[in-house]
Amino acid sequence: MAQRNPGPDAHLPNVKVLGVLLGALALCYPVLSNGFPFMYPDTCTYLDAGFSGRVSDIRPATYGFLLRHLSLRESLWPVVFAQALMISWCVHALCRALAPGAHPLLPAGILLLLTLFTRVGTVVGMMMPDAFTPVLLICTTLLMTVDRLPRVTLWSCLVLTTLSCAMHHSHTPIMTTLLLSGVVARKVMPAALPRLLRWRAVLIAMAIGHLAIPTIHMAMDGGFRWSSASSIFLVNRLHQHGLLVPFLRRACANEDHILCDHKDDLPGDLLWDDRSPLNTGGTWSQHEPAFRTLATSALLDPATTGQFLLRTIEVTVVQFFMFEGELLVPVEGWSWSFDSLRQHLPKTITACTKGRQYRGQWDRSMEDVLQRFSVMSALAFCVFLIGRTSQHGGDAWVGAALLIILGLMANALICSGVSMADVRFQNRVAWMIPLLACIHLMRSAR
Repeated sequence: MAQRNPGPDAHLPNVKVLGVLLGALALCYPVLSNGFPFMYPDTCTYLDAGFSGRVSDIRPATYGFLLRHLSLRESLWPVVFAQALMISWCVHALCRALAPGAHPLLPAGILLLLTLFTRVGTVVGMMMPDAFTPVLLICTTLLMTVDRLPRVTLWSCLVLTTLSCAMHHSHTPIMTTLLLSGVVARKVMPAALPRLLRWRAVLIAMAIGHLAIPTIHMAMDGGFRWSSASSIFLVNRLHQHGLLVPFLRRACANEDHILCDHKDDLPGDLLWDDRSPLNTGGTWSQHEPAFRTLATSALLDPATTGQFLLRTIEVTVVQFFMFEGELLVPVEGWSWSFDSLRQHLPKTITACTKGRQYRGQWDRSMEDVLQRFSVMSALAFCVFLIGRTSQHGGDAWVGAALLIILGLMANALICSGVSMADVRFQNRVAWMIPLLACIHLMRSAR
């Protein structure tokens, strides 16, 4: 009896898996050329949380748990590969949803181009939860804009949304801002974003991820809390805007705040300057109640609140376009992250010291130029297409592009509004704008 020939799509699942693997390999090129996973000054906090069980006052322990279990106490490379696979899968899922007729290996080619022309490879290779920010935005975009998602994709997006919201304190506020922005966009541009699908499921996933943070903290040290320094960061932001000292001079005549005695000699940075009253006695968690009272009083002052809102708008615009500059500083032997690495993963020290970042040989000035060109040209392209097609009724790409760009704006607002304007915050998501442009060109080439 003659055997039936397999149909043309018989090997399609294998090709899709191959595409995800090839895309992940492309994303790993920068960190592989460095010779060791990229370290950041804040990495030490996550290493200490995961390996020593110390809950930070300012960062969730969940990413530390990821480092601990994926590394197997041997190497950080599995973390890099996991982050690369995660982003590669998300990009492939977005491409399949918005350009369903395209070849399944094309997304891997797009990821190679993005690695060469943006800093997405740096995001993948850095031992920070930044890789989960684009994952969060892509997954929620798929959930809320694509009508018919495969069941595996749908549930994977829900799981990744939950996981991402548990990885960093900024992710839930970013998502809340994005959802509110989406509601407004539906009213203003109904043709571009006619519906927000599955928004209840997204809210549930967000809530579970958000509640996972204090639950894990409670299991570690008995305290059900998210952050022990949120008000401290807000007060420092008021100070960086030049609003704290004038408020203290007005308020301290009638109110007794923690910084009243220091209002005339406060350093420029309350968080990290050794001369700051915050660092001269007691822990941040001990200072938090007094700073919460100060932040509440300042924000209830009409003059301070009005100026703070204006400065926040200004710095949000600055942050949105701030994706260039030094990101990976040399990992010198005295740095906190190096000391933490030596304590928890001593077998990796030799490889770390041979890496280009450690030796100060990681120069990516040309990468800045390429990313500036690709992001700005893609942004102009996407805004033009959204504006043009939304007048006559858009499609899935228009809605997804609008929601992702709103997500980038929400990222800029939350990060710069509460913490500071920093190249790292927008660098982790700026590459998504060229991704949208590439997907549209892939659709047009079908």
